[in-house]
Amino acid sequence: MVKIRIGKDCGNSPKNLFLRDFNVAVAKGNTEIIGQNITEDVTWHLFEPLIKRLYMEKTALLKST
Repeated sequence: MVKIRIGKDCGNSPKNLFLRDFNVAVAKGNTEIIGQNITEDVTWHLFEPLIKRLYMEKTALLKST
């Protein structure tokens, strides 16, 4: 199980809140939040199996619409 620790100052700006929420979504595998916040041409620099799978699902979904 992944343990997520968030610093107290994480809510100082909307950008920090977005990055916090997005990274938590990635860690939890929340494809809905990830999918709402990436574009078709996203370039991942992390190639963990989960990230690859999410990217492939998003790409397949975009191509099917």
